[in-house]
Amino acid sequence: ILNLIDYEMDLQNAVEAPRIWTEGGVLEVEDGFSADICDALVSLGHEVSRVPRIAGGMNAIKFNQDGSITGSACWRADGVPIGLGGGLARAGVGFSVN
Repeated sequence: ILNLIDYEMDLQNAVEAPRIWTEGGVLEVEDGFSADICDALVSLGHEVSRVPRIAGGMNAIKFNQDGSITGSACWRADGVPIGLGGGLARAGVGFSVN
């Protein structure tokens, strides 16, 4: 959601964007991040470990303004988003950020 709202990415790019994971003291940083980003994290005192992939796939469905549905899946795991229904998405379905 952060990538959609703050970085105005489309749905596919948002679910495929590089990830950072931490469980403990080390930041696992996917290879998609530049060396400059990793260096900046190290300069802030973080221990950084570059990894090719952080586990866990993501699927997402977006309700578009015209009532249609867009689905996206990332490359990290098998999966496919499926929007089922009798037609276009219901009017007024969505979320807002206050």
